[in-house]
Amino acid sequence: MKKYICKIKKEEIIKKALAKNEEKHRTLVEGIKGSFIYTHNLEGVFQYISPSIKDVTGHSVKDFLKHFSTYMTENPVNNEVVKHTKLSLKGVEQNPYLVQLYHKNGNMIFMIC
Repeated sequence: MKKYICKIKKEEIIKKALAKNEEKHRTLVEGIKGSFIYTHNLEGVFQYISPSIKDVTGHSVKDFLKHFSTYMTENPVNNEVVKHTKLSLKGVEQNPYLVQLYHKNGNMIFMIC
């Protein structure tokens, strides 16, 4: 029985340590200004976007949780975005690339991804 109690305590300690580590990283990510961090699913729909998206694009996190192409302009530079995204989803590391997006105010902005 003591073994079982120790196992439970060990699991609790690990869970607390993981929660503390996650909170530390979330605070760090959400404090970034001038750029944003994101994840998307295999279909290209954003699953997470850091709150700094509003500083960069004028769009709220809630508004931006759509397909990655939703805010892209018709600029030919964006043709590479689809290629890079597909390769990234396959696990192929990508070099930084340029993308042009629409800001909420209608202006076009360039970003490096």
